[in-house]
Amino acid sequence: YVHKKKCSYTVEEPVEYEMVAPQDEKEVIIILNTILKENRELKNEMDEFLSKKFDVLKEELKPWHYQDLFFQEGPEIYDLNLDDFYKKDILEMSKKFYNGIGMEVRNILDRSSLYEKEGKCQHAFAIDMDKKGDVRILQNIKNNEKWMGTTLHELGHAVYWLGINSELPFVLREVAHTFTTESIAMLFGRLSKNSSFVKEHSENLDESNLEILDNFWKTLKLSQLVTCRWYQVMVNFERELYKNPDQDLNKLWWSFVKKFQLVDFYRDKPDWASKIHFSNAPVYYHNYMLGELLASQLHNKITKDILKQSSLKNVNYSNNKEIGDFLKKEIFYPGLTYRWDVLVEKATGEKLTPKYFVEEFTE
Repeated sequence: YVHKKKCSYTVEEPVEYEMVAPQDEKEVIIILNTILKENRELKNEMDEFLSKKFDVLKEELKPWHYQDLFFQEGPEIYDLNLDDFYKKDILEMSKKFYNGIGMEVRNILDRSSLYEKEGKCQHAFAIDMDKKGDVRILQNIKNNEKWMGTTLHELGHAVYWLGINSELPFVLREVAHTFTTESIAMLFGRLSKNSSFVKEHSENLDESNLEILDNFWKTLKLSQLVTCRWYQVMVNFERELYKNPDQDLNKLWWSFVKKFQLVDFYRDKPDWASKIHFSNAPVYYHNYMLGELLASQLHNKITKDILKQSSLKNVNYSNNKEIGDFLKKEIFYPGLTYRWDVLVEKATGEKLTPKYFVEEFTE
């Protein structure tokens, strides 16, 4: 599909490709396997800590010991309580951050549903109501690190939608792909575990305490590596479920938990069915991992090309409008003008690659 309507925006022509780029299943699995290193040393570090905390042998640790029944987020094993840094109004922190990089979010928040109400959906999401600028988020905010990260994440989705060229035809006023909008949300959502973000927008950060500063990075790294193993469980289970839905799905689920998350447990109950993605967002979960990869690819580009820094740890994005300009121009503004693979290569100079996630979190 090639759009040739005359508008004030420009598109490089000729454009000779299908508008929707397929995701090849084999290529996706290869990418996922590339980032899956054993990381048994990190798992042993978690198990040593939790074994002492709960006074059980390491081999007796069960899913509930990991502070998350699905073990989809890293447990708290470092001397760092992130909630201590988010006791102030996290909405004001969010407004200040996004405004500092040239993205106004006040209007988004003013028309959003942000706090708990009886009977309200407990999920969090962003939504573009009309592709004409009515973008909103739904949350259940409390002043803690979880909701700081979630707010930054959902506003990442929102600013992407708002940044799409409003003069595009209606059908092109859309993100390039599900995982490209996830990448922006994840890029900003990671900042809640970033000491530079805390220094700029919160209080109580003792910069002389090098251990605390290092623990910010360790916490983010742990979170990312635990989560990428969780993605493997979801993606591989769903693939096998569709191949043979009549097999023993409970056994299949726990076999993947053991293989990818290194947790040896089984019970004959459909625990997997409590994940809403299987029914409400099927064949979606791999996009989270692809989003993480693109987030790291963009982070590498921003850090090295815009900020001229070599270290990828605790990078300070605050009050740098050049970062916002880069994302708005290269990612947001084109909307669906380019296929996702073309957009990624144009924006970063490379095809989507796992190497920057590996560089950032495993090397």
